[in-house]
Amino acid sequence: MEGKLTIKENSGINYEEILTCRGDIMKHNKYEDVHFFSAYKKMTRLVEGLEGAGEWHIFKDLLPELQHKSVLDLGYGFCWHCSYARQQHAKSVIGVDISEK
Repeated sequence: MEGKLTIKENSGINYEEILTCRGDIMKHNKYEDVHFFSAYKKMTRLVEGLEGAGEWHIFKDLLPELQHKSVLDLGYGFCWHCSYARQQHAKSVIGVDISEK
């Protein structure tokens, strides 16, 4: 059985690359469940972005200076952290997520 791993690079150019990997390595992804995802995508943090996440104001202060840094976001979801890294002038940003949504 094979699965897909989606990798998005946000370096000013939007593109997607789909890699094939062994399905037995990948776990079940609840975000692919239509019923779960229809409720999940309505959460405040997903509608408003990072500002809608209660922990963001504290978490942001814990992050190092990102300018000229390379950033890897594992489990990027809606790409909010990748976008923030680009706004902070990261040299390169790569987001990796198991979900195709």
